[in-house]
Amino acid sequence: MLFGDDQDTKQIAHTLFTDYYRRHFGTVLPFEPQVRGLLTALKSLGLTIGIITNRDREFFEHELVAVEDGTWKNLFDVNICGNDTALRKPHPDQLQLAADQLQIKPGPNVWYVGDSTTDVIATKRAGMTSVFFNGAQWDQPWLETIFPASEKYPHQPDVVVNDYSEFWALVLACKNGSSLQK
Repeated sequence: MLFGDDQDTKQIAHTLFTDYYRRHFGTVLPFEPQVRGLLTALKSLGLTIGIITNRDREFFEHELVAVEDGTWKNLFDVNICGNDTALRKPHPDQLQLAADQLQIKPGPNVWYVGDSTTDVIATKRAGMTSVFFNGAQWDQPWLETIFPASEKYPHQPDVVVNDYSEFWALVLACKNGSSLQK
């Protein structure tokens, strides 16, 4: 988002970030406590789960096997990294590649859970359901600021969840026939 549609500048920024990150990354921890349990529970419901990240594959693969002694590696049916496509999020290319690899058609029945405006934009552009994970616990006025639904910034999440227990409740409600509502 920082450089608009200037792909050359974005590529320079990613290259510089990658060079710096390569020298300084270290310990890998889960995003939040108990996430592995949630992922395992989602898999037990028969759901297909993937990761889509703007992180380069070089780092992602190292981190995936390092987090919680490698117990996350087999939890995902697909993983797409920033350098797997020509354009990174907020472009929908990564989400479309994941759908292609899973042999599913993008649509409202495909959810993407993300924690940034970039994630929401990519999801909406891909024609999927956007679940915004509000881990920062931003209040409603701030959410309306970052998702203004204006002509310039039209993309809004379909639903906002504030923690993984809310997400789990949403999954169970939808699995039992309810639909998503903003």
